[in-house]
Amino acid sequence: MTGEAKLRLSVDLESTHVELTFTGRMDAEETRKLNEEVDFATRGNLPVLLDLCGVTFMESYGIALVVRVAKNVMGRGVPFVVAVGTGPVARLFGIARLDKVLIIAFNREAARQVLGLPPEG
Repeated sequence: MTGEAKLRLSVDLESTHVELTFTGRMDAEETRKLNEEVDFATRGNLPVLLDLCGVTFMESYGIALVVRVAKNVMGRGVPFVVAVGTGPVARLFGIARLDKVLIIAFNREAARQVLGLPPEG
């Protein structure tokens, strides 16, 4: 690791939705550590906003986590949106064509709009 921040996850369980915010490097080792927490936070029927705008690096294991969570959440008919930012994660999602199968927003506020949530603040 070259001084980049380790992966961090912040979970906000609101009455109307769940927000999972990842920051740092989403490599296999760090991502595996958060699987149970992500599964627990997304187990219900509240809409899910997955915020990856602060992710600086993502390996295939990170993509697999996003796809697995999306499949589980959307398979229950629950709204799911991913905020990818405009950096490396957005490029990776475009290359992997995930923008064709997932609802993608380029920032957190746009993702909140997609879910019909009021602006933060």
